Amino acid sequence: MEKQPSLDEKQLSRVQKLLKNRKLILEPVVAILFFAIFLSAQVITNHITYRACRSELGESEEICRQLERKDGGMSSKDLETRVQPFVATYQSYKVVIESLVPALMSLFVGAWSDKHGRKKVIFVAYSGFALQFLIFYLLGTISSAISYSWYLLASLPIAVTGGNCILMSTLMSYMADISTAEQRAKRVASFQIGLIIGVFMGSGFSGLLNKTLGAVNLFFVSFVVLLFGFLYIFFRVPESIEVSSKHRASGLKDLFKTDMIKEMAHSAFRPRKNHDRLIVWLIIANFAITMFQQEGSQGLTFLYTREKFGWTLEDFSVLVIIATLLIIVGSQTGLALQKKLEWSDTKTGIFSTLSLVFSNFLNAQSTQSWHLYAAMFLGIFRALPDTLNRSILASVVASNEIGKINSLIGSIQAICSLVGSPTYTWIYRQTIETNPGFYHYVTGCFFCLIALSFGVIQLLQNEESVKKEKKMDKKVR
Repeated sequence: MEKQPSLDEKQLSRVQKLLKNRKLILEPVVAILFFAIFLSAQVITNHITYRACRSELGESEEICRQLERKDGGMSSKDLETRVQPFVATYQSYKVVIESLVPALMSLFVGAWSDKHGRKKVIFVAYSGFALQFLIFYLLGTISSAISYSWYLLASLPIAVTGGNCILMSTLMSYMADISTAEQRAKRVASFQIGLIIGVFMGSGFSGLLNKTLGAVNLFFVSFVVLLFGFLYIFFRVPESIEVSSKHRASGLKDLFKTDMIKEMAHSAFRPRKNHDRLIVWLIIANFAITMFQQEGSQGLTFLYTREKFGWTLEDFSVLVIIATLLIIVGSQTGLALQKKLEWSDTKTGIFSTLSLVFSNFLNAQSTQSWHLYAAMFLGIFRALPDTLNRSILASVVASNEIGKINSLIGSIQAICSLVGSPTYTWIYRQTIETNPGFYHYVTGCFFCLIALSFGVIQLLQNEESVKKEKKMDKKVR
């Protein structure tokens, strides 16, 4: 396998100084972000349900408020079935708006950040989420008769600033900047734990604060939380790239140059030793499939539990909290088992991905609430495939190319979001009255493809190992 450089000595020395007294850098960034997002995520779904009930179905304030809180339990099932298609459609359009422009931006931003630095991109992308919650808050103060479709305006700041697509790819590039190849898997795992803690805390406080403050005020709380995130990024996140005076002066002028796309395309398609180019594209395919099913199913899970089991926000929050704790345990346990069993990243990837196949199939067949918890235990290694994909990618891509590859991944993921959300929404609307959990079968099949991809990478790496051994034998003879 071609030996790839990690960090040059000057860069590594500078970063080590930054990290000398800093064990955490990006973890608080994602923890704060996902705390704010999950504090309001399911509350937004409930609030859109209420708005659609009022504006599209013309039901009374009292009935729609009961539906929002799910006070009527399963007795409101007919109304729930009528209103959910509107909510699913809103979520589908929301994903399209938030993914279309970032998909194009991502083609330029990754290569630009390789030369101009990551911090600016992180700061701008973060601002989109803060503005989104501010718009939610302002719209929430308007008359209850306003159509739910107006809330799509809140997606515009995400679209303009890059949203999750740009932010996560840049954070991953930053992670590559500040870690050696040996440290990277642990760094990514630590990053994911920070993200998961944010999800855990946000979901945990969501139900309580929603009852205490109400949905509209909770949106404002999320906005304020993200303001603290701004301050943390500004004062506590150092730049990970040495920006030359030339690039510092050019600023945004270089952002939309076609040279950026050419550089990204060169990194993605250039010949590499052994099967490294094919491995890079298999990893890109894994990320694409993951985003397709993740964005497609993400907004449906709460709707599914409301429709199938009559769950309230509090019921769903408990599920998310326990799932989050299990993911933290599963992530650490999985990496520990990998080390103890001396498994490769690919073998561990196959095992963890197959567990998600069975988890989703059980979700699809659930007839009682406890089945969802059983499926959650089956999918305890949910966070591992992404960590392992990043680790494999870092082993075949040089650090000076990682931003470009992450940029390409982000762009492809954004396109997958555009297709995934409408696809899953269509499937859910077609099966809502017969088997609302059918989309879990689709997700399970996608995880089968990812497991197959890990298997192919394993075979390619085994082939190269055999070739190296034969060369060594010849030298010995």
